[in-house]
Amino acid sequence: MFRFLLLLLCLCCWCCTANNKYEALCEQMISHAQRASQLHNAGNAAAAVKEVEKFNQVFAAARAAAPEEAQAYATAANFYHNSQQFEQALENWEAAMARVDSADHRKYLQARQRYTQFGLYSVQRDAAYAAGQGNLTEALAWALKQQSVYATLPDVSFDIATIMVCDLDISAPPLNLGGVCTKAHLLLLCLSPLPTQTHITHTHT
Repeated sequence: MFRFLLLLLCLCCWCCTANNKYEALCEQMISHAQRASQLHNAGNAAAAVKEVEKFNQVFAAARAAAPEEAQAYATAANFYHNSQQFEQALENWEAAMARVDSADHRKYLQARQRYTQFGLYSVQRDAAYAAGQGNLTEALAWALKQQSVYATLPDVSFDIATIMVCDLDISAPPLNLGGVCTKAHLLLLCLSPLPTQTHITHTHT
């Protein structure tokens, strides 16, 4: 009996030590992420890269220490999102969700994943749009993907209207415009010069 109790005590001590190690690694990840951000904002790119490398090393150590835990993955996803590495962020949000049982935690992680997905579509749209000088059809496609993530976000509807005004030859599926967005769309259309050939069809029933 005494031997059993001793083994149980040793197991509890080992679990506490393992948990403490994992939590310490997660804290180190946050510290490296914050430091990398500070160095980047200060214009010290080389030092920021080194902090990112340290972040990735500690992240790997945290995964090895407790592969079934979600915290390290969520911390990594947040860091990758903030540094606009959206695809890596999405992978880690997914990994974090696979490791939680709480419905509230899963709901939170899903919301963060949606936000990252929106960010990915946003940078793709901006790259295609190129300040109005790029591929407007591609930009519109990315903007519509943004709208599929947040259907009622006014800024997205306004951006869709702006892209369509830049090239009125673009044909697109019906837009989810409402309220202020509709007024913005109509205002942009009124201010935009009409194309040389305009075809208006009236259907009577």
